Amino acid sequence: MVPQLGLGIATSKPDYIQSKYSQYAVEFDGAADFIKILEDDALKPVNALGVSLWMKPNTWDMTTGSDEDVVIGCLRTGGWKLSLKNTGSQVTTLEVTLRVSNDGSGSAGYITAALNESKTEALNNWVHIVFTYDVAGTLYLYWNTKTTGVSTGSAAEEATIVYHSTASTPVAIGADMSNDTNGELFYDGMVDEVAIFNILLDQNDVNGIFNDGVPYDISSNYGTYDKAANLVWYGKMEAGSGTSINNSATGAAAASGVEGGLGNSWSWVTDTPSDQNTWD
Repeated sequence: MVPQLGLGIATSKPDYIQSKYSQYAVEFDGAADFIKILEDDALKPVNALGVSLWMKPNTWDMTTGSDEDVVIGCLRTGGWKLSLKNTGSQVTTLEVTLRVSNDGSGSAGYITAALNESKTEALNNWVHIVFTYDVAGTLYLYWNTKTTGVSTGSAAEEATIVYHSTASTPVAIGADMSNDTNGELFYDGMVDEVAIFNILLDQNDVNGIFNDGVPYDISSNYGTYDKAANLVWYGKMEAGSGTSINNSATGAAAASGVEGGLGNSWSWVTDTPSDQNTWD
């Protein structure tokens, strides 16, 4: 059963409610569009990170050699990113890259969790993605709550997330930042319900946020999801107009007043994850 959110009465079936929750999403053209989230230290946690979002790229099977589309990230500043990558031989994978203080070699470096080619290229429509890490040293990646086809990333135990203090750039959606103003590695597709946490998300949280494929307002705990207090930034993408994405996180960890703004022109769309379900 989905939660009752003042947008309709929940029924006994998880894929049916009277009126869908998610009315809008955002779309990027893959050439120059991106959203820049205002700088805040809270957006760059060092001991643990969790990111949840829905994504629908223009294609899950990229055909342009050596291409990379960053869905969200701040990797130029050390940090992390989620991207669709083509290796140059028309092999597309979904990858998370994270810079840590000890990658197992005794030095700082990058670790990667990835969804393999066959699983990535077989995806279609909207997919829910979660990636998460803490100092236990494992980088996890989930797609629609699953880990089938995923290789996790491994760092040394107690390794923290590292950001370059001399090249700090904002977190971006739809690209990585090449500096404080400009984006690069632009994503071609749609994104909805972007959430950044300062804690590891476990399987119960992933299942609860996915909610049988029915998006809902995760600024409050519901079902097996209990990490709302650790939600730092939450873009519902529900304004439907304008050039700002409000931070809807309300818990103790929320980055107060930090919104996503116009990095470069992006579009509102009414194609949302909710449209994969059937509504009255």
